[in-house]
Parts: sequence; structure tokens; C-alpha cells
Amino acid sequence: MKKIYTITFFISFLVTISFQGENYEKFVQKTAATAKIEPSPSTILISQSPDREKVAAYLAKNHSPLLGTEDSLLATSSRYGLDYRLILAIARKESSLGKHACGHNIFGIASCRKDFASFEKAYEYLAKLLTQSPYYAKWRETGELYDLISVYCPKNDGCNTDVYVKQTEGFINEL
Repeated sequence: MKKIYTITFFISFLVTISFQGENYEKFVQKTAATAKIEPSPSTILISQSPDREKVAAYLAKNHSPLLGTEDSLLATSSRYGLDYRLILAIARKESSLGKHACGHNIFGIASCRKDFASFEKAYEYLAKLLTQSPYYAKWRETGELYDLISVYCPKNDGCNTDVYVKQTEGFINEL
């Protein structure tokens, strides 16, 4: 059922890519109601209309050094077909939205052994990694957050994957 939800939402996104603001939100609500499928925070590909002011307010509220990179975040998430909330949720989990980043590595990539020239380059790297790496093929197929996190932060590396998923879902829901 979740696979159907992901496909339905992806198709809705493609059909409504030109919608903005309330019109988009009304269409998404109508589509979800018609399909009788409740949105699930663990099914994360495309789910919400990007709202620059909403992202800026969230970053400001959290005193994030990422404030000012909203346009890049939203453009990158759109270009790669990712939910911007997922990108921010991983940044929040890994570096408290950049406050504890290793250089510009806000995602903890390679256990902070990789540096980026800017936060914008980090957004681009993560988006490419999630959408093009064969390691994330299962997640791209299912849309299940657990399938992404079990690769991003695997149990065999000492990560508590279940806790990571719950926290990431919580961060996504804050947005």
C-alpha cells in the first residue's frame, strides 16, 4: 500500500509541478482523499510544496547557519525529486542543521572525512548520492525511510537505525 502511495504522490507531483501555494496544497489534499491513503512520514520522496518562507523560518528558529541557503536547498530537492524535508531532517540529525558540521559537511558523509566547499555543494552531493547510488536502490523503489536509513546509518556500523528513523520522522513532521 505504501508503494502505491509513493507512486500516487510522485505522479501528483509531476502533474502539479506548476501549482504553488494553496492551489497545490488543495490538489494534494484532494488527491490523497480521493485515493483514501493517509500520508506516512516514513514514505518520503516528494510530499509537500516547497515553501521558502517556511524553510527560512524553521532554520531561523533553530539558529542554523544554513539560513540563507533555502533557494539552493529547494532547487536541489526539486531537481533530484527529493522531499526537501528529508534533506533538512538528515542535516538536523547529523549536525543540528549545520551547527556542529565538520566544515560544510552537514550530513556526516564519510564520518566527516569529506569536506564541501559550501552547504550548497553538500546539498547537491547528498541528493546525487540518494538518487543515483546503487546502495539506495531499494529505498528509491519502496520510498520507505527505514530502507534509506538502514544504508545511510547501518546497524553493523553501530548505528541505532530504529532510533535514527524515528528521530528523522519527527524532524520531518516539524516541517
